[in-house]
Amino acid sequence: MNRLIVALIAGAFAVTAAAQTAAPAADTAKMDKAAKNKAKQEAVKEATKVGEEPTPAANAAEAKKATEESKKTAKMSKSEKAKTAETATKAASTETTGATTSAEAKKATAESKAMPKAKPDLKSKEAQEALKKEKGQ
Repeated sequence: MNRLIVALIAGAFAVTAAAQTAAPAADTAKMDKAAKNKAKQEAVKEATKVGEEPTPAANAAEAKKATEESKKTAKMSKSEKAKTAETATKAASTETTGATTSAEAKKATAESKAMPKAKPDLKSKEAQEALKKEKGQ
């Protein structure tokens, strides 16, 4: 019996080890020279591709042009900035803030504590059946 268990364990280890070995890779030696050369040519072609991405000089020229155009636009005056800030502040103050929500929560808690609690009627049949079910579980 012990030998059988030892043989089963050894077999399980052998199967696990065989399952973990790497799959055989494609053999590159079998590729013929034409396929190898073609692959090399594609790699070189991709590496030397020029003209699709802008050069640093072109990027600098575009940045300079954009800067000049942005300087042409009119800037906001102090009064316009003040109006914008005022409208943003009004919009923020009308929204519900944490303090408002907290005050509402405290008020609701105080109201619920002031309400009288309903006392259960334990003499009714429904209440006694409910108690039996709770005790039974």
